[in-house]
Amino acid sequence: ARHAAVSPKAFVCAGLVGAMMRRQSAESTALTEREHDVLLLLAEGLNAAAIGAKLYLSESTTKSHIARIYQKLGAANRAQALVTAMRIGLLSTVQPSAR
Repeated sequence: ARHAAVSPKAFVCAGLVGAMMRRQSAESTALTEREHDVLLLLAEGLNAAAIGAKLYLSESTTKSHIARIYQKLGAANRAQALVTAMRIGLLSTVQPSAR
C-alpha cells in the first residue's frame, strides 16, 4: 500500500486481471435456486431472520447464503447486490413489499 501511494504509476497487482475476468464471468454470478430465493426476499427489504423464517432456514444459514450472494455479485452490501442483480438481469424490478 505504501508503494502504491508513493508511486501509483508503478503499482502492479498480479491478480487484478484474473479477478476482473472472474467478476465479468457469467459463471461467477450464477446463483443457486436457494440463493435466488434469498435475493428476492432481500429485494423485498427483509432481514436475515425474516428471510430464514419464510424459507424455513436458520438465521445463520440465511446469513451464509447472503454472504455468498454478495461474494458472487462482487457486492459489499445489500444495495450494491441489488443494483448488480438488476444490472445483470437476476432481478427485473424491485417492488415494495406489502407488509
